[in-house]
Amino acid sequence: MKYASIDIETLGLDPDNCDIIEFAAVLDDLSTRSPLDLLPTFHCYVLPRSSYSYIGEPYAMSMHPEILRRIGSKQAGYSYFQTSEVAEKFKQFLDNHGYGCVGGGPKLNVAGKNYASFDARFLRRLANWNDLIPTAHRTIDPAILFYQDGDEKLPDTKLCCKRAGVSIEGPEHTAIHDAKVVIQLVRAAMPQKVVPCL
Repeated sequence: MKYASIDIETLGLDPDNCDIIEFAAVLDDLSTRSPLDLLPTFHCYVLPRSSYSYIGEPYAMSMHPEILRRIGSKQAGYSYFQTSEVAEKFKQFLDNHGYGCVGGGPKLNVAGKNYASFDARFLRRLANWNDLIPTAHRTIDPAILFYQDGDEKLPDTKLCCKRAGVSIEGPEHTAIHDAKVVIQLVRAAMPQKVVPCL
């Protein structure tokens, strides 16, 4: 099964009043399981909707000083897109890697921690996202994969990683890192021998 592990970083919890500042997607195929560092990766920083500044919550802005510094200086080696460009650029990336999902093809399978309840709400606000990036209505959330009897709530990422024996080391609260952690969790929960070839 092919899927994209998607993660975003935002400047708050409300998609109407807070901006996306980072978007990343890592493509995986459970039937081949290429090494993590060789998986196709799409990454960009998202420029503010307002021509003047980002919109968001102070606590969220304080969580992302490195990202905001990088965007402010347009540090070389990274992609910076307007909100109106993200969906189009991501669609081109998907098409280039055989994950195209427009024109009658299958919808994109998505994995992500809280994707359905959080990330998707922000992404639907991007220009042309709904038309260019049709996604399957079910998403893979590692929390349910590592739920255990006796849990009073779904486990957070750190507990999922502990249960899976997956290292969470790295720059937390960065989209690429978090998307790769989700892939490791999905792979740990779905041993290759039981994954059907679709």
